[in-house]
Amino acid sequence: MKQEVLSGAHQLPHLTKYLLSKNVHHILLVRGKNSYVNSSAKSIIEPLLESFEVTEFSNFSHNPKIEDVSRGIQIFNGSNCQAIISVGGGSVLDMAKLIKAFCDSQGDLSLKVHDNLVGLCNTPMIAFPTTAGSGSEATQFAVVYVDKKKFSVSDEKLLPELSFLVPEFTHSTSSYLSASTGMDAMSQAIESFWSVNSTEESREYSKEALQILWEFLPQAVLEHDVAAKSKIMHASHLAGKAINIAKTTAAHAISYSFTSYHGIPHGHAVALTLPFFCGYNSQVGPEDCNDERGSDHVKGILSQIRDIFGVKDLEQGVRSFIGTLGLTLTLPITDQIVDDEIVRILGNINAQRMKNNPRAVQMDELRDMLHNIFLKN
Repeated sequence: MKQEVLSGAHQLPHLTKYLLSKNVHHILLVRGKNSYVNSSAKSIIEPLLESFEVTEFSNFSHNPKIEDVSRGIQIFNGSNCQAIISVGGGSVLDMAKLIKAFCDSQGDLSLKVHDNLVGLCNTPMIAFPTTAGSGSEATQFAVVYVDKKKFSVSDEKLLPELSFLVPEFTHSTSSYLSASTGMDAMSQAIESFWSVNSTEESREYSKEALQILWEFLPQAVLEHDVAAKSKIMHASHLAGKAINIAKTTAAHAISYSFTSYHGIPHGHAVALTLPFFCGYNSQVGPEDCNDERGSDHVKGILSQIRDIFGVKDLEQGVRSFIGTLGLTLTLPITDQIVDDEIVRILGNINAQRMKNNPRAVQMDELRDMLHNIFLKN
């Protein structure tokens, strides 16, 4: 599916032209509860929608639950909306995709999510990211939680037809949010680089994203440099394009329980294990290589990442980088429940994402890693 991506606030008048070209009169605006106002998106976008009827949907969890999706679908259908505009972070954009995916479906929504039974998806969808991290505006994926378990819905029809990259919308983000979302983009770029599904095209996107993130993310986080934040938004979009081809791997596969059960924002949750997998994948050999191109290919990819970052030890380099951003790499938890928690996390790993990892991952290695995350407090 072809997507149109427009960058810069000067492109915003194209929104009205696009909606009129689709003969749209009534819009479902899926937005963040606070970010819509705090990012200045409200004051900039609302005047462009004055000639349209707009129904807003913002009362949903930060990490979309299936119950939220069901309510969103009811609002969309009950209001006879003809298009969806999403304005917010990755969860907001994902919610819009999920409503589009199932708005014309009948039956048990949980089963449709489980079996990835996406509907006709004829509804035009426009995305405005207000954070630089998820890259959701560039992907065909949407995450939804069913009973605290993460599911990924995927279909090429869920790639937004039109995406606007407006860097100004990210300028007010806090240091922590900039660090967390920035590490989501960093993780996506690294994981798509070494993914068994990577291609020359996806690696070009990954490489450019990594070069920008390594140089400018600390400035965006620590100095609130608006020029740096603009660059990070571009890098996030590139990382999104990369994972849309190659998909994520082990660090993402194990991250979702940190979010579901510990309330750790997604980007921070991925960062918790990323250094470990940088070191782990660097030791790939012929006997445990998942990539049909062979272990030498994987080692070459890891070498390229080290060269981009200018580090000799990728694990320590990434660990130090995350620390510079102010993100902790351990979680407070009592010793008495560590083992139970590790069992729960290992039982909720996304198996498909784990298979994308270039080196087969052993459960005992994961247990040791999780003990280090929970016990170094």
